Amino acid sequence: VALREANRVRLVRAAWRRRIKRQPTDEASRGLLADVLSDPPEDLRCMEIGDLLGTCRRVGPVAIGRYLRAAEVSSMRRVGDLTARQRSVLIGVLRAPRQGERDD
Repeated sequence: VALREANRVRLVRAAWRRRIKRQPTDEASRGLLADVLSDPPEDLRCMEIGDLLGTCRRVGPVAIGRYLRAAEVSSMRRVGDLTARQRSVLIGVLRAPRQGERDD
């Protein structure tokens, strides 16, 4: 029973990762992740925030570190354990235009 539940959770997380990565633009990818963070599904609450941030298009280790430093949170922190302030800062950073991107 536990193995079946673990497999189900892995499949749900993989589906979310694919959904975030398949967004047509980097901005849409970060926007969807911001929406997910505002009210995370139960199956994503135990996922580490660093792993979830890494699913965004064109968000690598440097950007992940920058986002996490802005929110003063460790990459190992679970999504469900984020404080309201940390969640709010991450959502704001994800929705803000990235440096070097044009605002067409």
